[in-house]
Amino acid sequence: MAVMRGAAISILLAAVLSAGCAAVLVRAGDDYQPQSAYIYGRFLLDTEDNQAMAFSIRCRDGKRYKIVFSKQEDEALRMIRLPAGVCQLDDVIYKGVSSQQQMSSFRLLANEHLQPGGVYYVGDFGASASSTQSGLKVDFEHGLHRVYDQRWRLLNPRNNYAATTAEMKRAHAGFASVATEDRMAHQ
Repeated sequence: MAVMRGAAISILLAAVLSAGCAAVLVRAGDDYQPQSAYIYGRFLLDTEDNQAMAFSIRCRDGKRYKIVFSKQEDEALRMIRLPAGVCQLDDVIYKGVSSQQQMSSFRLLANEHLQPGGVYYVGDFGASASSTQSGLKVDFEHGLHRVYDQRWRLLNPRNNYAATTAEMKRAHAGFASVATEDRMAHQ
């Protein structure tokens, strides 16, 4: 029963995190498209629970694009493709037993223009999450149910431009000769 509940929560997390946002993760074999813009960095979530976290980026094309944090160190390097134009981080999305979306408290691509063909480093981000059962509750809507205390912590980003860029170029051969720009220096 616990395994089925864990699988159901994982499927629900994936569905909720993808709702309302376009996922344009660049994979290792993907070609460089000079009409698009790209942002990359490391995004790592330290949690043992069924929790997830993502940055929601809004662009002037009216769409939202997401960067989902990885739970595994060796998969934390993320690159996403965006339309060239003006984009900014709007929200941080937290998912677990319950979910919440909070306006970003820091600047990341704050209405910055992303040039066609631009490949921009935005930083290395770390976060941690945990949840603990804090009791039982009875209400008319849900009956008897568990109450959880969830904690999220977003660490200050680090600027590892040289190392992360070298790793990105090794992982994405199609980008090996493309110029990059450190946008974290603008923050």
